Amino acid sequence: MDRVNYAALLEKLFLAHQHDVVSSGLVESQVVIDRERGHYQVLSIGWERGQRVYHVLLHVDLKDQKFWVQQDYTQPSITDLLLEAGVPKSDIVLGFQPPQARELMDFAVG
Repeated sequence: MDRVNYAALLEKLFLAHQHDVVSSGLVESQVVIDRERGHYQVLSIGWERGQRVYHVLLHVDLKDQKFWVQQDYTQPSITDLLLEAGVPKSDIVLGFQPPQARELMDFAVG
């Protein structure tokens, strides 16, 4: 596969994913994109049944030409979406896994 612009791909996936996350009542979803530093997040923020809601649903960093999936509570997963877009497993790091576990997986170690 010809190398695509990873930052543009990630931004496209995140902005498309924003429509999949339902905001309701006093809880809203926010997409946070820091292009300069390569940080991408989807957050749920607000109040539900008298309790504060602040939850990182999705967090991916772009580091060293690789996608570092730091957190993912989405369906389909961002990893699946990246693979469907043609990103090789060697360019995806499952950062939420301990380094020693990453060595046993079919994805990049770091």
